[in-house]
Amino acid sequence: MSSHTSPSPSSPSYFSDEERITRTMGDVIKNYKTEELIDYLRRQEELDLKESHFKIFRQQEISGFDFLETTEEKFRSYGLKGGPATRLAKFIEGLGQKLQLFFI
Repeated sequence: MSSHTSPSPSSPSYFSDEERITRTMGDVIKNYKTEELIDYLRRQEELDLKESHFKIFRQQEISGFDFLETTEEKFRSYGLKGGPATRLAKFIEGLGQKLQLFFI
């Protein structure tokens, strides 16, 4: 009998590569409701968004799914100025960053 013990199911080393799933930030954001999206965007200081920008998100009822599909031109049609519209569009492009999650 071996005295080797298996890793605990709560340990990341317990899971094989096949059991891991890879998600993008976009996968997470797409499920956000409008206020959750606004809370998330508020924490992204590099976007330099103001309350007037978030008011537009509320007026347009932009959810996470909608946000991910929005282009710079569409942001401008909602009433955002060029700077915030460009920053948001570039931010959306960068959401392909991977998150490693494990089945627990």
